[in-house]
Amino acid sequence: MSRALAPGALSGALRDERARPAVIAAVGPEAFLREQALREIAGTVLGDPHSPDLMILQGALTTTDADQETLMRFFGETRTGSLFGGRKVVALRHADAMVTRYKKDFLAWLSNPGSAALPVILADDLPRPVMTVIEKMGMVVKCGGQGSRSQPPLPFIAERAAARGKRIGRAEAELLLELLGPGLTGLENSVEILSLHAGEREEIGRGDIEALFQSGREGSVWAFGDLLVAGRVSEAMNEASRCFNEGIPTSARSRKMTRDEGSIAVRLVLAFTTAVCRVLDVRAQLDAGVSRREVKINGPWSARQSTMQVISRRRPPALQALAVFAEETDRGLKSGGPAGRAAIARLVAAVSRVP
Repeated sequence: MSRALAPGALSGALRDERARPAVIAAVGPEAFLREQALREIAGTVLGDPHSPDLMILQGALTTTDADQETLMRFFGETRTGSLFGGRKVVALRHADAMVTRYKKDFLAWLSNPGSAALPVILADDLPRPVMTVIEKMGMVVKCGGQGSRSQPPLPFIAERAAARGKRIGRAEAELLLELLGPGLTGLENSVEILSLHAGEREEIGRGDIEALFQSGREGSVWAFGDLLVAGRVSEAMNEASRCFNEGIPTSARSRKMTRDEGSIAVRLVLAFTTAVCRVLDVRAQLDAGVSRREVKINGPWSARQSTMQVISRRRPPALQALAVFAEETDRGLKSGGPAGRAAIARLVAAVSRVP
């Protein structure tokens, strides 16, 4: 069985229980479409997209030792019947790194995935050998990218706004599309934030869009650097995720937005490097005998407060370690090392171990 479908065409293909695939892969760059596909699968197979017979496991964004435990649980759950006596759907989110790392194990499992549950694998991309097997024995759902038939972005923006009780004019929707590009995942996240920004007003206006996506996203880049230097790693990672998911301005004063992970990672590392250099500069002034009141700090008032807090909390060897991490990450981005989210995740993990 070899079928490549777009989300929205799944219900008809899954209604006949006798013709259901042994495994489904929802693959493509649009996380929104992958989640939409999972909801449609659960709704069709289980009768309820929120059924207790839907089990969701999640792989790490980068390969970790915890992946093996998740992998074994996924394999076990796909061969175990439902506690509730009916059909079961077992989904594996963010499967990219895990499947790549354990490709042989996945290929062995695909030779006999069992019939107790319907496995669903959600990933941005999968290794070609794994995709080839799934295409032959199961079903592939295209979630953005080449060959997909995604919903046109302008109607999608209006639909997502209406779902939150808001209206958005065509000119405003076109502005949002110009700033973010056609990716439905970014548009979905953006409309949610804009709806909150609009407050009790029924219409999302141009001012909401410009305020949020020019100053707000640029601010998230610099907030990432300040938070990471301060050791507030979970908050820093939240800011980085927002930048990757929603995009950032291509430059400080630009109305254009980019969601290119490589470009965003470079800007985030630059923000971190800037924050580290600011702290090291202040540390040098203090060591030279300059009083805290007379120290010169480049940057906004919030940066001054953050810098002095870091100086009080971190010892000089820790500050030097942060500088090394910044340099190594920057070098890796320029020389073929981990890119995009993986580079930032590795940087955050390294900083989290600094006392």
